[in-house]
Amino acid sequence: MRHAQVRFRNIWVEPLVDHPPVIAAASGEVSPSVAHVPRLHAATAERDRSDPDALLAGFAGYDDGQPMAALVRIEQFLRSESPPGRAAFEPKLVALLEEPAITPAARRILAGWLRWVGSARAVPALERLAASTELAASTSIAALADIPDPSAETALLRLLATAPESSRVTVINALGQRRAAAALAPLGRTADSANPALATAALEALVRLRTTESFSTLEKLYAANPGSQPRGRALLEAAGERLRQPPAQVIAPARAQALAAIAAVLDSSAATPLRTEAAGILIAADPARAGERLIPLLNGGDVSLARHIARQLVLSGQPHDLSTLLMGFARLPVPIQQALADAAGARAKPDALPLARAAFGSTDSAVRATAALAVGRCGDESAVAWLVPLLTADPALASSGRQALGLLPSGPTDERLRDEFHAAAEPAMRASLLGVLADRQDYTVWPLAAALCAASDARLRFAALDAVVRLARPGNFAGLLALRARLRPDDDLRGWSQAVVATAASDPRPDDCVLVIQRALAEPGAERQVLLGALASLRCDQAAVVLRGLLFSTDPAVRQETIRVLAAFRGDTAFVLLREAAQRASESDERILSFRGFLHLIAASRQGEPPAPLSSVLEHYRVAWSLALRPEDKAAVLAALRPIKSKPAQELLNELAATATQP
Repeated sequence: MRHAQVRFRNIWVEPLVDHPPVIAAASGEVSPSVAHVPRLHAATAERDRSDPDALLAGFAGYDDGQPMAALVRIEQFLRSESPPGRAAFEPKLVALLEEPAITPAARRILAGWLRWVGSARAVPALERLAASTELAASTSIAALADIPDPSAETALLRLLATAPESSRVTVINALGQRRAAAALAPLGRTADSANPALATAALEALVRLRTTESFSTLEKLYAANPGSQPRGRALLEAAGERLRQPPAQVIAPARAQALAAIAAVLDSSAATPLRTEAAGILIAADPARAGERLIPLLNGGDVSLARHIARQLVLSGQPHDLSTLLMGFARLPVPIQQALADAAGARAKPDALPLARAAFGSTDSAVRATAALAVGRCGDESAVAWLVPLLTADPALASSGRQALGLLPSGPTDERLRDEFHAAAEPAMRASLLGVLADRQDYTVWPLAAALCAASDARLRFAALDAVVRLARPGNFAGLLALRARLRPDDDLRGWSQAVVATAASDPRPDDCVLVIQRALAEPGAERQVLLGALASLRCDQAAVVLRGLLFSTDPAVRQETIRVLAAFRGDTAFVLLREAAQRASESDERILSFRGFLHLIAASRQGEPPAPLSSVLEHYRVAWSLALRPEDKAAVLAALRPIKSKPAQELLNELAATATQP
């Protein structure tokens, strides 16, 4: 038997028929693949064939950490040799393995080579080594597991009784790897061991045997101690492995035996996790008939098990099971009803909708809330009639109803919701429906929502403003500004302000936005902070011209207001204008304000998405240094640079700090 790469102590081996193992360094690092080991020069290979004894000269003294060139050369020789040549070389390896003076590292490597080139001739030496307490014992056991000759299996059976306690788990694993039928009886006895490690290893090996007799042994072991989780898990693993195979490859009695074993675990007093595992295996292996066996357990006393079964049966989607669950839904305990409703939502297919609707009729509010979400995931536009009444129910149900309406497919659903909105008379229902339409990003209601921002009902007015803000798109800037006249003093304007700035920044006609903003600024009672923010977000020359005019206005209040707004908006225009303000401001307060705004912009640019390049950040800090006229301003620049852990930043910090100390 040949298996994938395995690690033993400091050696990695690839026990494939045509791939010799590659020795790893003593550090334990994985060595390169065999394909990456250089091929021997033809002359060198021929010399090694003519004098193979020279290859092993001095090898007995090899130790971890020494140069590995000689080891690689031996491996390449073994690789390049024909099977008869390797067979002729095997006795030399065996003799060296039993050399008394050989180092443990060399003995371990030899055992690894024999793992893939060894035959019956190597078995006695490997068995003796495996029975020792040397570090190479585990490598020898692995070699016996891989050598195909029956004598290797016989040796492992003897080792099961003679090997040191520390090696017996490895021996058991090797017998399982070989699927040694002769090991059935000793493995069955070992599974009764008081040593948990040995018992568990024996159970796993019995699973790997995959015979009728080993399965029967696992059944007997479990029947003797139904409370044993390792025994139950081993029996389930064997049963699941048998049932996962195509029916054509498993005879009917064997399949029936596996199903009976699963039933035994389900009916036992085993812990819930084990019974849950049994139910999962049964559903996966026999979905068409699992429900008949499992549905009666939904009314049992183990709620956790029943929840798992309910979920798995719904997700399996067998029509007969879904129909049976639907008919008996009202008689199930509330926790199981909720589990079924949740599973219907997780299935998210039309065949689970009847079950979700049955749960929707429950008297338990938590079940109804879960069912509402399930209806949203499984249903179509017809579910609108079921879900809309929930919008004015208690908060938990209303929240579930709103989420569910947001999950329904678009198209006809949106049309039905708009019809419901127009037909609704109560402001509370209209407000809720408007929120749902905004959740669904139905932009067709934007004009309607804008008109309702002047509604007399506070709830409807709030929902309308929220919908306007969430549905706003590029091109709505002028409409949002005009909407301000309809809003009341007690309305929350934060969302409106953010939407104004966002739609300005994304407007496809920025120059037109500048003209709109200029007109709005000239009106009495204008929202100047919002308008200036929108102006600062525009990326066009005309916006920069207007901002520069405000920045150097004759009105100090206008100048300071503009500086504060620019400091809040990251962008090249803001950097340029604040730099000019710091250089040209006639008032010291404005210079300080501009300087601080400039520093704030630099810090914000580092945290933006995406962050500004480091070179740009450092150049801005160099500019800030030139703007710093007071000692505290210079200290602020140095303090901002210190946390930047990069060589260029530290070099700039040292340079500026040196100039700060100069007289």
